[in-house]
Amino acid sequence: MGLNNCLLCAAQPANKVMQTDPHWLARTPGSYIEGPKGEMVWNTNNYWQGVWKGGTNGWGVMLTLYGTNTPNAEVWVGVGRIKIVSGDVANCFCPPDGKFAKFELRTFDGRIVEPKEGKSLEEDYPENLAIGAYPRWPDGLIKALDFGIVTNGGPDTVGHYRLNDLYSITNEGIYTLTIRPVIYKDTRGVSEESNMAATNLFDRVDLPSVSAKIHLLPSQ
Repeated sequence: MGLNNCLLCAAQPANKVMQTDPHWLARTPGSYIEGPKGEMVWNTNNYWQGVWKGGTNGWGVMLTLYGTNTPNAEVWVGVGRIKIVSGDVANCFCPPDGKFAKFELRTFDGRIVEPKEGKSLEEDYPENLAIGAYPRWPDGLIKALDFGIVTNGGPDTVGHYRLNDLYSITNEGIYTLTIRPVIYKDTRGVSEESNMAATNLFDRVDLPSVSAKIHLLPSQ
């Protein structure tokens, strides 16, 4: 189960490229930290890799870029809970089309790189979305990535792309990729199988924007 272009079990590629801004981004710490008695304990924050940002609503967004000096860098996008806001135990889902509120590549001088025809990953999502917009599994449940409420695990992968599939890179340089995912929350508890009328509504949850820079070469 999952979204198109969402490879939850793919092997981690090499040559990770990371950039952080200490004013608003968090760099992942090591896998182990020192406990109260000097013992080494597993650091669950290590699940958040690359560049990530947490929002005041308890959700975090992760952007990891693999590969440099190439037109074909890989982009991995993750979304997960970093804390539970009081009373917030609602089911949350990715949009049915697997796109983003923002997925933008800019050149070093700020010009937007237009995606290839039919390859745009941006969508202007409404405040509310009817359950009927989602495909269903044979048992009637929603066919989309469903986020749990655990905060000490890793983010779920909501997108895995190759930049060369999305953009034609014509000039070598430092590019900036900015992404902002969207999820929908079942605030009313209507996603349960016994109460899944197609007209019931989910509420949009706006997530933080995250940016990272990468050196790209022209497409072959």
